[in-house]
Amino acid sequence: MEGKHECRTLQLTDEIALNIGENELLVGIEILDATEVLGAGNVPNVVLENISFTVA
Repeated sequence: MEGKHECRTLQLTDEIALNIGENELLVGIEILDATEVLGAGNVPNVVLENISFTVA
């Protein structure tokens, strides 16, 4: 995609933030210190509650 794109950040914890783009679409997930937060090689289940979203 070309051009300028803006999103807002929804901070879940000090380490985890969601990037919400146009039309309230989830466009990214930021995880600081991911190895420490997620564990080495262990990806946990993520449940998002009370967040409106649209499947693209």
